[in-house]
Amino acid sequence: MMIGPFIKKDLLHFIRDRKELAILLLMPFVLISILGFSLKNVMGGDGGDLSVTMVIVDEGSHVTEAGHFQTVLHERGLSKEQVRAFTRVLPHVSLPDLLIDQILDNEQLSFIELTHVDALDEVQRADYDGVIYFPEGYRIATWKQVFLGEDQVPAAQVYLNEKAPLRASIVDQIVDQLYRYWNIQMSLNEIASAQQRIPLEPNWFVPDSVGSWEFFDEREPISSFDYYTVGMCVMFALFVVAFIASYGQLEKQQQVFQRVMLANVSPWVYMISKWVSGTLISFVQLIIVFTLSSLVYQTTFPTVLPFVVITIMFSITVGALAVLMTSFNYRFQTTSLITVFSSGIVSILAFVGGSFFDIGELSESLYRLGQWTPNGAALNSYLYLLSGGELSGLKATFYRLAFMSALFIGCAWLVFPKRGEAQ
Repeated sequence: MMIGPFIKKDLLHFIRDRKELAILLLMPFVLISILGFSLKNVMGGDGGDLSVTMVIVDEGSHVTEAGHFQTVLHERGLSKEQVRAFTRVLPHVSLPDLLIDQILDNEQLSFIELTHVDALDEVQRADYDGVIYFPEGYRIATWKQVFLGEDQVPAAQVYLNEKAPLRASIVDQIVDQLYRYWNIQMSLNEIASAQQRIPLEPNWFVPDSVGSWEFFDEREPISSFDYYTVGMCVMFALFVVAFIASYGQLEKQQQVFQRVMLANVSPWVYMISKWVSGTLISFVQLIIVFTLSSLVYQTTFPTVLPFVVITIMFSITVGALAVLMTSFNYRFQTTSLITVFSSGIVSILAFVGGSFFDIGELSESLYRLGQWTPNGAALNSYLYLLSGGELSGLKATFYRLAFMSALFIGCAWLVFPKRGEAQ
């Protein structure tokens, strides 16, 4: 197949197009610099001036509820030694106390200003980013459920300040991670208890394992320059689609495509060359911009191989989208679609994909939708790798990008005029 000459022609045209070179290579770097410096105090990796105010409302008392639970155990006929054993374990099975201790003791959470009060009416919720409310009797209900298999634990309540969504989301994440950790530990200890077949002994409950709590996500924080390097790279890679499609339309107007048909070359040889050209141009663009950013802003990936794999996959998807856009232009014989794509659709995809800010802070639904855009899938993969993630954790992204590539190529095959229809 005569694909090589077509690819060479596209690459030479791209190199000679100074305007397109400026858009794809210079503009991303300019925007990375502007956004990186402007918003560096907002991103978690820069530390900045981020401060989260959080209040824990605890209507119960550990001492009082522990005394009541000891009475319950005596009424069940347990010996003094057994009651003392349970009493030693109780502080490690008290969520209000665990939450307070872990926030105060964890250096990673030093930006949280924690307040502890005894009643909910003492709190003006609007003054805090998050309020966690534990009703009276929460501890003893928990202990009865864990050790005696009784009672339903009353629900703790979390109030988040809607006027401070970023800081409120941090509070929500902390509480969510604590409960996830708690549930995992409860499940593991129940299994241990069942295996030992000891129905009412505290020995299976290991205080050391539940008395310490760490974040599930131990990856490195992302700086503003990291974020916007990725965001701008994946956004401007989409302009490769417009470049390939516009050049294809120009070739049609200059009857290059007609001469190809007269040479008895399959239309799909021509379209595959556009796919390869789009893939190569996108790949080279991403490598150049990421390299410049690593030299100037130290945006570096811990390992090179996962970065290269994601870049190749994303570039292939961009090339496939370029083929689809070219097919639409040939089918409808217009350049209006290119204008709409470059001036409108790219911005929409960049917004939904999270190039400007973490779209998940605005809407979970938009975040999930963004995962099914080429740029959104690539952006989250790059950020995952920058924070220390491994290639094995990106299987879902590979499937998404592969699916989108196949979808774009399939649609292009259906839309592109057949030999008898080409004009």
